[in-house]
Amino acid sequence: MPLVEVRNLHKRFGALEVLRGVDLTVESGEVVVFVGPSGCGKSTLLRCLCGLEVPSGGEVVVGGVPVRDEPRALQALHRRVGMVFQRFHLFPHLSALQNVTLAPRKVLGMADAEAEALGRRTLALVHMEARADAFPAQLSGGQQQRVAIARALAMKPEVMLFDEPTSALDPELVGEVLEVMRELAREGMTMCVVTHEMGFAADVAHRVLFMDAGKVVEEGSPQEVLREPKHPRTREFLSRLLKR
Repeated sequence: MPLVEVRNLHKRFGALEVLRGVDLTVESGEVVVFVGPSGCGKSTLLRCLCGLEVPSGGEVVVGGVPVRDEPRALQALHRRVGMVFQRFHLFPHLSALQNVTLAPRKVLGMADAEAEALGRRTLALVHMEARADAFPAQLSGGQQQRVAIARALAMKPEVMLFDEPTSALDPELVGEVLEVMRELAREGMTMCVVTHEMGFAADVAHRVLFMDAGKVVEEGSPQEVLREPKHPRTREFLSRLLKR
């Protein structure tokens, strides 16, 4: 059974239909990268996967359990699915370690000592253990994003969702975040990633999905989609991207 299943997913915001019948499966340990123009529905799809948006039609199933817009169901979902956003959303008055341990303590009911040990181990995974006591204002953008990744990992999710995690970073800081994501992929973490970093997609993805106008237009291996695209819209998008 796939870890994630999306069946005929639709999402409307008023008269605007953002997702128009998306079907998707993600196997355990698979890295799936979504590419496409702004406004094509990539981020909305991720938000439906983690329960931040309620579909207008269709179904999302994670680990065999349908996603439901109910408090208990969403709480259970958020333990299984981690989300990393474009912006870091760290609490400015909490240290890096405190940001990472907040959810394990409050949501999982973990004791302080156990949560701290978990937090330090998780910060070590993203190479931020030396800055555990630093506050967000004392960290670079890349360091803050790595703390945000650690915060999501601390809940021990089965799948990690990344919504353009490097788009808010200065170019020189992008590499450090992508390297952490590469390490997670090498360790077998199931990942769904929205990104414009084509080099990362080519190196790490098992599958690439090109989306346009709320639909999956083309999917396949990185070689098939990024280097030998068949659909004219995919070729047009990649051509424009490479000219930037």
